[in-house]
Amino acid sequence: MQESELMAALQNPEVFKRSFATTDDLERAVTEFPQHRENLIHSLLNNFDEFKRLLPNNKTLRGATTLFPHVIHFVLNNPQEFKRLFTSKFDFWWTIEKFPHNGKMLLDYLFNTPSEFQRFIPNNHILRATAAAYPEYAQILINHVMNHPEELKRLFATAYDLDNTLQEIPLHSEVIIYSLLKKPEEFTRLFSNGDTLYYTSEKLSCFIEHATTNPTAFKRLIANTKDFHLILKLLPQYTEKLMNYIMNNPAEFKRLFPNNAELNETKTLFPEYANRLTQQKDSLKNLIEMQKNALMLKQAKRTEHAFFEAMPNETIANIVTYTSNFSLLSKDDSFKEASSLMAQK
Repeated sequence: MQESELMAALQNPEVFKRSFATTDDLERAVTEFPQHRENLIHSLLNNFDEFKRLLPNNKTLRGATTLFPHVIHFVLNNPQEFKRLFTSKFDFWWTIEKFPHNGKMLLDYLFNTPSEFQRFIPNNHILRATAAAYPEYAQILINHVMNHPEELKRLFATAYDLDNTLQEIPLHSEVIIYSLLKKPEEFTRLFSNGDTLYYTSEKLSCFIEHATTNPTAFKRLIANTKDFHLILKLLPQYTEKLMNYIMNNPAEFKRLFPNNAELNETKTLFPEYANRLTQQKDSLKNLIEMQKNALMLKQAKRTEHAFFEAMPNETIANIVTYTSNFSLLSKDDSFKEASSLMAQK
């Protein structure tokens, strides 16, 4: 093709049709006359009939997008063209594979067009297969489903859907379970009876184990007293484990029960733990009193107070020990705590 022939084609639709039978012809023209790239894309995008003729399917769309990156934007702005050129989920993912830098844009289109999302992700099986095949996009897919109630109901229709998903894409188990625990109505829908809860109990056990052996995860997953109450109600079989965790972690106890209101509410909701909760509160109060006294005496020693300056740390630890309530912390344990406080800088 001569440049004069190209110019004639750009000015005459009939000549354009004869000169460019396929996208291969477009590619040759762009290669030979790169200075006319913009004119060619302009002709293509401004003539629907020619656009459809030269791009009859997704394969030709991918070829054209290689030549003219703007083509993909044009398609995303024309729903009918999207339907025509993306006839299956394979078309969609092949396009993302070919142009990974457009991956987020294509996914955003799906997320913002529910009918298209449902066309490409029609059921839980396809969701699992897609997340497994494209792990780099699995998280964004799962997040979209978990944050859209209608999609959550559609793609996690039963507890078996949930179990299969947790089994096949385990890296996202925590996100899925945590999201369900934050949605009591969805949790109840999926686990409508003891049988369905038992079916997934192993996964839930792993979730609880993760939370109670990882302080950072516990703080993130149980952000406040309300979250704590919710999880205990939804997972009563793990109440003892979770209660023991906070009883043995003073910092978490204080975080979840910053005042009497939260503590009293918890005792009302879970009366079988009321005495232990009260005892733990009193024990923490006792420790705080010991810490305050130890700090005061250490300060006196540092300021070279004549009386305390010559006093050995062990003697001061004994004084702090006797400020403890021995009904809450034995004398020996109180002395160990006091000695530890005195050893701290």
